[in-house]
Amino acid sequence: QEALHGGVSPVAGERGRRRCLPAMAFVVGQSLRSADRASNDFPQEVAAVVEAAALGDGSKELKGRLSLRVKVALGLGESVQGMYITIAGYYLNSFFLETACIDPVLVGIMQATQGVFDAINDPIIGSLSDRTRTRWGRRRPWLLFAAPVLAAAYFGLWNALPASAPQGVKFAYTLCMYSAVSMGITSIQVQVGALVPELTDDYDERTTVSAWRVGMMATLGLCAAVVHNFLVTSQPVGEEAWGYRISGAVVGVVMMLTAWTTFAGVK
Repeated sequence: QEALHGGVSPVAGERGRRRCLPAMAFVVGQSLRSADRASNDFPQEVAAVVEAAALGDGSKELKGRLSLRVKVALGLGESVQGMYITIAGYYLNSFFLETACIDPVLVGIMQATQGVFDAINDPIIGSLSDRTRTRWGRRRPWLLFAAPVLAAAYFGLWNALPASAPQGVKFAYTLCMYSAVSMGITSIQVQVGALVPELTDDYDERTTVSAWRVGMMATLGLCAAVVHNFLVTSQPVGEEAWGYRISGAVVGVVMMLTAWTTFAGVK
């Protein structure tokens, strides 16, 4: 009514209404329990459901603003994917064809296979994450344990086999590393995305966190691509493979430490 009569804006009025609903539902649940004790008209289960809806999981109230530390931590977690997709988008195919010397037809098959695999592993890892139960919660353990796997696979992806290796061996090795990197990125990215709605119920705060995530992903991704290019081009002519290996090791470690920082910064 205040919103309609100019006391507050319609948006503020709607927010206030939404924030009052949990408390109202809790009071209704208590009233149902009292009615049950008096006349058995309402089962206890109904009251319990209403109260649980009011408090989310039955023990935690709705959450609002997040600290700057949490926002930065989530932005760093998002930047893991940003570093990978920026570097891979600019340099990976060139590396496959010119440095790893993989047949173009096999590169095409590998990219198509990897695309299908990436579409499959996203919902699988998301489902496994939903079912994870640890003292650190269900999202944070993935950040902790997937990070070193991602770092090792990322280094392996940029570690070209000898030119004399058979094409089939190159294809199988590179596809395995490529798929492992995909799983590592997914294992981290899914958790970062899922953590946001679990940390805050505030619409404006979620929007702010999204801005931090996208901004840090783009910024750190570009910085990583610049570092990668420097490490590769600084090598003598004919030794570019070593530049790719060094970059794979450096960026892989940075990704791991970044994911671990997110693990430590979000609690």
